[in-house]
Amino acid sequence: LLFWTEEVTMKPIPSFYFLPSTVEDAYSIGLRLCEGDALEARLMTGKDPAEATVDSYLMTYAMSGEVMTCWINGSPEMIFGIRRGELLSDNGIVWMLHTDVPARWGLMFAKYSRTALANLFDSSDCRRIENFVLADNVRTIRWLQFLGFKFDFHFIMSSRRWLHFYMSKEADNGCCGRA
Repeated sequence: LLFWTEEVTMKPIPSFYFLPSTVEDAYSIGLRLCEGDALEARLMTGKDPAEATVDSYLMTYAMSGEVMTCWINGSPEMIFGIRRGELLSDNGIVWMLHTDVPARWGLMFAKYSRTALANLFDSSDCRRIENFVLADNVRTIRWLQFLGFKFDFHFIMSSRRWLHFYMSKEADNGCCGRA
């Protein structure tokens, strides 16, 4: 209960929208990656996070994959894509990189991103999507679980523990946690 003497402060309602990505979006987001994503980008590629983000965009785009950018209050804050893992496989690689801004919007952002991922996955010709995340990137792991990803094994790379995550279209609860 709020007492009449207590002051109520509310966050403004953010503007979320998803658009096809551009190389400029990838670079802008790459320059401002959250700490966990920046570390993963460096460890996986050996490159600067902005360069690694642009490379992910270009590789996905070149392989006829789709890349989307989440704009929050007029600024690109998350970029994600799905591309085929191998030519003759129906498995795909999903990647999602973001700044610190989405975390400020918590569950609201998580719900919008789950819908956007579901739409992207549904429109892809992949039956399964997968990738890896640093085991100590707890915030991202919780988000991935909310999105509906499952975790099945770990491995050591660059002296760090990584977790494999995946999602299948034929999963028991449907794509991205949707029944």
